[in-house]
Amino acid sequence: MKYTELIDKINKYKKQFIIYFFVGGFCAVINWVAFYLMITYAHISYIPAGVLAFILSCYINFLLCRKVFKPSERKKTTEFFLIILVSSIAAGIDIAAMTFFIEVVKLPIMLSKILGTGVAFIFNYTSRQFYIYKERGTVNE
Repeated sequence: MKYTELIDKINKYKKQFIIYFFVGGFCAVINWVAFYLMITYAHISYIPAGVLAFILSCYINFLLCRKVFKPSERKKTTEFFLIILVSSIAAGIDIAAMTFFIEVVKLPIMLSKILGTGVAFIFNYTSRQFYIYKERGTVNE
């Protein structure tokens, strides 16, 4: 890929990425707060708490992304199941990265959760932008 092609691609998806970054950031905060509350007050172990917090944030992300991205040409149920699939993979990435940072790198639990979310964010965005919503690939105006 030539430099100019790369710049064209960046410009094409810049607006979607910035908007998704804020939607994803909002959902990440929900993820982190729910996680913190579960491990601190409900005394749930970090892996189940991570899964439950991720599910909550993914549901909210799904609702918001339906507003941010133009709906795909697929049926709503097909789109929903694709979101579930992508989100399940992202949850696995989030939990695996978090566990790695806790168990191997020995970072604090919340910092590990934040880093895990960051790794999953990259996968989640690219999957939605270039696979689920690829037919339209644009932001609602």
